Amino acid sequence: MWCTRPGSKSLGRLVALKFLPADFIRDPQWLERFRREARTASALNHPHICTIYDTGECDGRPFLSMELIEGQTLAALAGRPLPPTEAARLIGQAAKALAAAHAAGVLHRDIKPENLMLRGDGILKVVDFGLARQLPSDSPVGPVPPGATTDPGTRIGTVLYMSPEQARAEPLDTATDIFSLGVVLYELATGEHPFHANNVFDILHAVTECAPRSPRQLNPEIDLALESIIEHMLAKDPRVRPTAAEVVATLAEVTLGPAPATENVAIRADLRPLIGRAQPLECLRDSFAAAVAGRGSLLCVTGQPGLGKTMLVEQFLDDLTANGPACCIGRGRCSERLAGADAYLPVLEALDGLLHGKHGATAARLMRTVAPTWYAQVAPHSRNTFSEGPADDGQSFPRCG
Repeated sequence: MWCTRPGSKSLGRLVALKFLPADFIRDPQWLERFRREARTASALNHPHICTIYDTGECDGRPFLSMELIEGQTLAALAGRPLPPTEAARLIGQAAKALAAAHAAGVLHRDIKPENLMLRGDGILKVVDFGLARQLPSDSPVGPVPPGATTDPGTRIGTVLYMSPEQARAEPLDTATDIFSLGVVLYELATGEHPFHANNVFDILHAVTECAPRSPRQLNPEIDLALESIIEHMLAKDPRVRPTAAEVVATLAEVTLGPAPATENVAIRADLRPLIGRAQPLECLRDSFAAAVAGRGSLLCVTGQPGLGKTMLVEQFLDDLTANGPACCIGRGRCSERLAGADAYLPVLEALDGLLHGKHGATAARLMRTVAPTWYAQVAPHSRNTFSEGPADDGQSFPRCG
């Protein structure tokens, strides 16, 4: 139960009081959850996390004294798509809060619209850390080993916003919050829930097994960058989801646009010409020409950090796009979260990107012909169905069952 009252006669400010319902005051599990919320949230100090001031008791009922947030939860915005930049702005604030919590070793474990409060001035606050858990102190943002404090074997959270690993009652790490936040972002941007079903069993099946419909099919105003980050946040494998900090950076670009050219000179060949790289560039061009002629090969650009490997490849791709024959470019990312994961995951991501691109049907036909084993790995997770029949009408999407 929530209520408000003056928090201090000297300061004269209003606070929110969260009381433990009378039915639960003798339940040790609920009492511990209540105390845990107080301990966890009060240890986090961030503009987008609701501030806990104190704890107390009134007529035998424990309460938390906390920041009064005058506004509404994001649940009030459900059911209709928001402008994509507004959805990105709101979820970007929540991602900043999660980045701070994860850096402090805290998992929220119950991210959903009801726990995201929007003030009248547009500031968003993450609330309700009652299900939060502390990661092991020696690994504040890494995977949690079996037996750690994440209740393995117990399904915790809200079904509609659970990650696949939550649904399977597996040990959790920070990626579980990213999946839940991705569900909320999908819902705000499209107006529909990605895994809505008629019963709990079907919801859990969809969360763990089914790919949601392409966000851009539901809302054509969504650009490729926003769709890409949504799909990465909703990846079934927690190892390939972005971190909260990566979500913040990507959504900032969606909201504000790409960084000015003067801030991005590291990958702009026309602003920072490469010196002494004529031979590697020529090697890349010759290899591409051989691939066009049917003699494909795999090239590896290696070297110490800071030598300009990324800039070299970006210049080659820029030149190819501007002056070369028509081609499609697939990109696969390596990140710290992939440490210990299968080495071919970035390759699968690149192939998946080609299937989802402008010429996805063509890529699918070629992949089925020349790389059927890779196609079998990627196609079941593709958001589109590819057929030899009439052109895609934009409405088809994979279904499970």
